Amino acid sequence: MARIASEHDVDLNQIQGTGRDGRITKKDVLAYLESGPPKLEPAVSPWEEPASGELFRPTEEIFGALAKAEATRPTAQPASVQPLNAVRKAIAEHMVRSRRTSPHVTTVMEASGSEPCPGPPGRSQKLL
Repeated sequence: MARIASEHDVDLNQIQGTGRDGRITKKDVLAYLESGPPKLEPAVSPWEEPASGELFRPTEEIFGALAKAEATRPTAQPASVQPLNAVRKAIAEHMVRSRRTSPHVTTVMEASGSEPCPGPPGRSQKLL
């Protein structure tokens, strides 16, 4: 039974066993081969399937050409520079000073605790 299944690339998980305690028999494998594997349609994910209904209609169908005309790209407003007030100026100065004085690095060191460190000379190495 196992040899027949492996020769024909049959997945035994797809066969319903009719033997004792639901075991798969040779007759089950042969019947499966005669009937052929079940034809499964490829599963389509919900996001790959086009939606239907009023909510999913294209905007052009709902509003016509008016939507295209109104959907123009907004123009950027010219930038203006405003002087800082006293609080914002103090915050900016403090941030710059902090960046200059503090080291912005991290040092990582590893130490192994597998071997004991030697004690002072002349002392016993026994642990109490």
